Amino acid sequence: DLHLLSRRQRQMCIRDRVRIFWGRWHMRFAAISVAELWKLKDDPQIYIVDLRSREDFQVFHLRNAHCYPYDEIEHWEHKLPKNRKILLCCEYGNTSMYAAKRLTRQGYQIYTLIGGLNALNG
Repeated sequence: DLHLLSRRQRQMCIRDRVRIFWGRWHMRFAAISVAELWKLKDDPQIYIVDLRSREDFQVFHLRNAHCYPYDEIEHWEHKLPKNRKILLCCEYGNTSMYAAKRLTRQGYQIYTLIGGLNALNG
């Protein structure tokens, strides 16, 4: 979670999209802002994964997003396209960080939305 990182680490993450440290695990994925999301969302190389429940996905989701509930990650994690950038989004950003940690270890190029879909509101 970004709130668990030091202020300096959060600034580095937001500014440079650099490494995020999870205990002993050294993961690399990009944490992007809402402004960066609007630039990337229509890029054909971006594969948007919405980690929320199917019910929440039906209420609202980003255009071209695919619903892959985090609770079912062991069933779909190997089915994502390796040749595309994966943008993970969830409600507040916490779940996408956990998924990013897991998927980065499998060789996916991962982006997460800082603050999750809730950040779109304000």
